[in-house]
Amino acid sequence: MRAFALFYESARPWTNSLLRPLLCLYFFGLITLGRTLEWLRGRPLMDMDLLARKLMGWEQRLGNRDFFSGDGTAPGYEDFGLHGQLQCMATGVTDETIPVIRERVRLMAWLQRMHHRLEGYPYHWTSRVVPAGEGKPSLARVADTASQVLFWVGLAMAMVLWPLTVAFLVASFLLRYRSGSRSGANRVRLHQ
Repeated sequence: MRAFALFYESARPWTNSLLRPLLCLYFFGLITLGRTLEWLRGRPLMDMDLLARKLMGWEQRLGNRDFFSGDGTAPGYEDFGLHGQLQCMATGVTDETIPVIRERVRLMAWLQRMHHRLEGYPYHWTSRVVPAGEGKPSLARVADTASQVLFWVGLAMAMVLWPLTVAFLVASFLLRYRSGSRSGANRVRLHQ
């Protein structure tokens, strides 16, 4: 919860700070459901060996280029996609992934280049992956005190109005379940 309270908003910070608790509760429910399903299926919650193999595959795809896209001299959609995944891993929910990422030397160099290209970007969660003293960008900006207070007020309101909160969460989960583009849904094959 605290990490959600600290999240910096550049647009509509007051409104977003009041509504962010709903997003926090949604993801808490989604993660709890996912963890429970994996436990019921007898699967490990985090397969670090699988992550290491997947990251090695990305590193092999990068080869000796600076970036994944096009001619490899400028970041493109693949670079931003992978950067987004690493950003998610570095937000604090799955810190156990950070040492696995650090083992990939070429990906770490790529991440440094991405940080350089994204200089001034206010959400550098991946800076937590880069060891100190290696051209580390500043951490993601955090919300000011007023925005943090609004988050906790919004959470208190969600608790007081719990029937509406539960109805919102159930509707959100149903919409997600019915979406063909959700993670885990059947994908349309692009190349047949």
